[in-house]
Amino acid sequence: MKSSNKRFWAFFGIGFLSLTAGSELVVRNLGFRPDVSETIDLWSLKRTQVYSNDQSKKKAVIAGASRAQIGIDPQIMSSSLGEQYDVVQISIIGTPPTGVVKDLCNDPKFDGLILFSAIPFFLLPAEYPHSRNDYAWTGYYHHHFFKLRRLDDLLEVILKSRAQDALAILSRSLSSKSIFKSEFQPSPPKMVMTYDRFQPTDFYNLMSDEARKKEHAFRVANAQKRDGTTLDKEKFLQACDMWKGLYTKLKSRGGEMILFRMPTSNGYWSADQRYAPKSEYWDQITPRTGIPTIHFADHPQLSQFDCPDSSHLDVSDTVEFTEQLARLFANQLGRQ
Repeated sequence: MKSSNKRFWAFFGIGFLSLTAGSELVVRNLGFRPDVSETIDLWSLKRTQVYSNDQSKKKAVIAGASRAQIGIDPQIMSSSLGEQYDVVQISIIGTPPTGVVKDLCNDPKFDGLILFSAIPFFLLPAEYPHSRNDYAWTGYYHHHFFKLRRLDDLLEVILKSRAQDALAILSRSLSSKSIFKSEFQPSPPKMVMTYDRFQPTDFYNLMSDEARKKEHAFRVANAQKRDGTTLDKEKFLQACDMWKGLYTKLKSRGGEMILFRMPTSNGYWSADQRYAPKSEYWDQITPRTGIPTIHFADHPQLSQFDCPDSSHLDVSDTVEFTEQLARLFANQLGRQ
């Protein structure tokens, strides 16, 4: 290569790195954080990581919906559980995790720990499974992810997600489409996602008091739509019998499961209680299935946390909450 070409590429590289570093500094000072795009391929990639490579260290798999993905920091959970477990987050926002957990219980290669973030309704079979992401994404993983993906496609998923995890300038909120939609005044999103699929949400610093109150009122009103109805008790007990069989199958391979209930607060928790009273539903799970449970209302160290929108934890509470929850998991596992 000619010396002039070498100088060109050297100056180009220095200029590109300087521009990237400068832009990154600016957007971070504006409050933007790295934000990984949620895709079915990234979820499937994480699903491949639930298998134990070393018998001395199994996988602890968090399977839930938005509360688990927003409120539990996988890195903190992994360090708090100690050397026995590596943590994998495969929760899916916006859908019960029923299909995901059933798939793990039926997977002959899985012998890890399922941390199932649940409410009583999640135990019931889906009426229309093909319309829910927990079944659709599980089906994609088994039938398409390996068969149709080429190595370069998989590398693209990994490299793109890793780059987004490192650089705030690649935030979804700074895409040309988002900038145009915001009339060239993009604001930092309250929720972002990291490469390990943790979705820390900043309700207090990135939402106005008015916006936060509106979201709180909306979620409580949505929960209260169930008022006057209760969860079908007969279907719930039948579902418990089904879960007893799945748990037995999982245990026979050396696996384990803990059902846990994430906090809700204020009017949302009151609506939850009216729809499925804890004493009549949740407290019946262990006697009917044998599966150990942890409910936030039974533990002051969990019930002390307030949910700004009545249903999800703020990023400022996730470290302490995860540490407290991990201690309860460890105690539960130690009693078995």
